[in-house]
Amino acid sequence: MGKQMTIKEELAKRNYCTPSGFMSSVNYLLTSFMGPKYKCEYTVIDDINKEEGPAFVIFNHLSRFDHIFINQIMHPRKYNFVAAHNEFFRGAQYWLFKLGKVIPKTNFTTDKTTMKAIRKVIGEGGTIVFAPEGMTPMDGKNHPVVPGTGNMLKHYGIPVYQIELRGQFMVASKVCLDERLGGKCFATIRRLYSHEDLAGMTAKEIDDDLNRRFRHDEFEWQKEHHYKYKLKGESCKNLEDLCFMCPNCGRYFSMKSDGNKLYCTECGNGTYMDDYYDFIPFEGSRIPETPSKWCDIERMDIIRRIRADENYSFSIKVKLGKLPDYKPTKGSDTSIPCGEGVVTIDHDGFHYDGTRDGEEFKFTRSYDTLFTILSALDFKYFDLYYGTDFYDFFPIEGEEGKVGYIQLLVEEMHRLHANKLKNFSWYDYMYE
Repeated sequence: MGKQMTIKEELAKRNYCTPSGFMSSVNYLLTSFMGPKYKCEYTVIDDINKEEGPAFVIFNHLSRFDHIFINQIMHPRKYNFVAAHNEFFRGAQYWLFKLGKVIPKTNFTTDKTTMKAIRKVIGEGGTIVFAPEGMTPMDGKNHPVVPGTGNMLKHYGIPVYQIELRGQFMVASKVCLDERLGGKCFATIRRLYSHEDLAGMTAKEIDDDLNRRFRHDEFEWQKEHHYKYKLKGESCKNLEDLCFMCPNCGRYFSMKSDGNKLYCTECGNGTYMDDYYDFIPFEGSRIPETPSKWCDIERMDIIRRIRADENYSFSIKVKLGKLPDYKPTKGSDTSIPCGEGVVTIDHDGFHYDGTRDGEEFKFTRSYDTLFTILSALDFKYFDLYYGTDFYDFFPIEGEEGKVGYIQLLVEEMHRLHANKLKNFSWYDYMYE
């Protein structure tokens, strides 16, 4: 009997091809039952089912439910979804991903397994669906597209379609995992580039054009459309994970949520949030217009602090989780516990110093390779890769509410020292 393959080895050797018609139909039926409660309106400007031959479909990644709307608007076109490599180790979706021929991708790296699978599917005339931002937003605004996206699209030279999503973040954000129903969302598909379009553009021009087309702020969009949601008196639940700095006194991690209230425990500055996601500030309080604008203020404060202090450093105590070797995790668990230690973020990089599997373990990732931290589901933990190994970091009790800050800090340390994942030109004012 041969040696049992690990999940990682099995993923590398798996046969990635266009899903069967049966599996595509099953997926469509499942999402048909799931979708109506979100009140999504679909608009087909260019029908991908009329496209002969292979194609890419890209979408702006707003929530963990995006696959529902993508499946509905593309049916009956069969396609291969590209998902984060670490998601394949979760028991809740291991078999669904395997049967659906989902392709794994290690975030923000060149992944040989991914490129081999994409090349094979396209060679067979298939369709690849992926989110060029690489992850869902923290504050309702799009991330820059991952470096190399334009290069890949130009290399293959096949038609590119875009699915534009609107409103999905308001239903399921990273701040609160509760499904928030009552509003509406939208999905629109259009043909973005032809072979001739791609041939006439440089890779940078493609990346710049995608960033411009993807430019979006869910909270600004919601203010314009003003849909009412069933927030059940919990509109500010966990919001301090994103809005962690008091706009009045400037104190970090002093904000506290209580139902539909968010307030500073130091100076009392605070606000209510109604069922339209609108802030209603306490009398005399200083509150940004939206959570996304609040996050902008925090980012600018971090930019100012780290550029003024060459010794700037932040540490947090964490428990460490790793991916299983042979059996998927139970249910929706993202990893299995394996150690504990201290994460430090400074001008030299991201450092972990602690234990793994009962032994001393430490590593550093420099900003040449670290663009941002990842947060798979919410702001209760964060994760990243070190080499080919994936780790979850769970702040210990008493250290909660700091993951949103850590993401902004790592991104701006990267931009200060490497700047491969550049911020948008329309945010140049933040660095002045």
